[in-house]
Amino acid sequence: MKRLCTALIVGSLLLVGCSSDNTNKTTTTTKKSQSQGKVSFKPCGTFECATISVPMDYKKPKERQIELALIKKSAADPAKRIGVLLVNPGGPGASGVDFVKESTDFLFPDEILDRFDIIGWDPRGVGQSTRVDCAESLDPLFDGVDYSPDSDQELTQLKAANAWIGEQCKKADKQLLPHLSTHSSVLDMDSIRKQLGEDQINYLGFSYGTALGQLYAHQFPKNFRTMVIDGVIDLESEPTQIAIDQALGFEGALNSFFEYCRTNVCSFARGQDPAVAYSAIAQKIDATPMPSIQDPTFKLGPAQLDIGTSYSLYSGTTGWETLDTALTSILSDNPDLMLSGFSSYVGRSSTGKYDGSYASFLSIGCADGNIGNANDLVDLAQSISSKAPLFGESGIYLGLPCTTWPGVKKAKALDVDASASAPIVVIGTSGDPATPVQWARKAAKDLKTGVYIELRGEGHTSYGQGSGCINDIVDTYFLTAKEPSSQVCT
Repeated sequence: MKRLCTALIVGSLLLVGCSSDNTNKTTTTTKKSQSQGKVSFKPCGTFECATISVPMDYKKPKERQIELALIKKSAADPAKRIGVLLVNPGGPGASGVDFVKESTDFLFPDEILDRFDIIGWDPRGVGQSTRVDCAESLDPLFDGVDYSPDSDQELTQLKAANAWIGEQCKKADKQLLPHLSTHSSVLDMDSIRKQLGEDQINYLGFSYGTALGQLYAHQFPKNFRTMVIDGVIDLESEPTQIAIDQALGFEGALNSFFEYCRTNVCSFARGQDPAVAYSAIAQKIDATPMPSIQDPTFKLGPAQLDIGTSYSLYSGTTGWETLDTALTSILSDNPDLMLSGFSSYVGRSSTGKYDGSYASFLSIGCADGNIGNANDLVDLAQSISSKAPLFGESGIYLGLPCTTWPGVKKAKALDVDASASAPIVVIGTSGDPATPVQWARKAAKDLKTGVYIELRGEGHTSYGQGSGCINDIVDTYFLTAKEPSSQVCT
């Protein structure tokens, strides 16, 4: 996958607080810096890697420091170098270091690679940067746990499982947890700019990375030359509405898959209506979880089916073909392909160990806030179950860890104003399940300097996904810094 969007947003992705820090705001020009900063990069394969220190708490900059891991692919033509292009792949919890290492050469054309230093970083709480290692295994969150509970007993079990992970993270590093917020990562972005010795950065953010981009534009409007955000989060909507929108987005994407199957005769349906066939599989798995062929102790239960299905929906029509194959295999008592999708989504290895990305997702999202207590989520889940019968409840209940998270606060909508910044290219995809297209349309207006570009298609995010129209707009904008016209790509 080109992009690591490792978890359902469930509202928590947006629940960020943004306080103004005028001491960090500077007025800059478009002067090109040659990156003569304080960062000491060293070779790491065909890239260069470094670690920088930043305050854990920017209000107490001389106290505990934490580390951020960086990676750089230097501009291939230094004589024509424009500057740095900072990239974030989303999540939260996705590694920017891994993303740059694995995706740079096929994501960007030679013109971009010639003229920009591509910089990725692991945000605080993620990957090689300072993080909270909560648990080697997160199986207790999913094994035998139904995120669409059918009884009071199942609901009690669901709440207990999700309260457990917060306690594990509290034991691991109670001091760090409150400082893993999105707002802190935005301040880190400007620390990276300063330590690189750059007057301005260029920025490309996908999914959760669009929240970082919008808040950076709000707080540091003169500190970037160009910015592109793709798969955009609407920060100005009420967090509860965001949770509802995303649950409906995944439900809509699943219905689009069913419609695709009605036209293309998907194998798993076996002559039935695809929606009826899928519901039958879900009921079968709910009643009796199915053991993996490779590891009988690893079972496909309701949680694994919901998340494995969601994982396929991120990839549009390509994912639909995979989903059909996975569902067909379940009918032959082989859940391994669906379990593979679940494992990729939550970062679970074949040995049952987790890579930390899902724990990072939770620790960052819950540091940003929640949409209420457990009873509030129960009411919300039940209220949308009729509109989203397959994904409504599970989409909402995946936010349960934040209801009991240590020191959690109630989230609220933000006022994001980038009217003093350069143009920001805002990209939405009409069939995006994770960040519904109406979010991008609204964010482009709310930012004041947003230029809206829409792709008519399926899947999550669009740059580097095969659309020549989208790619040309983005690449030309990065190279020239000239504002494109708003348009629709097909």
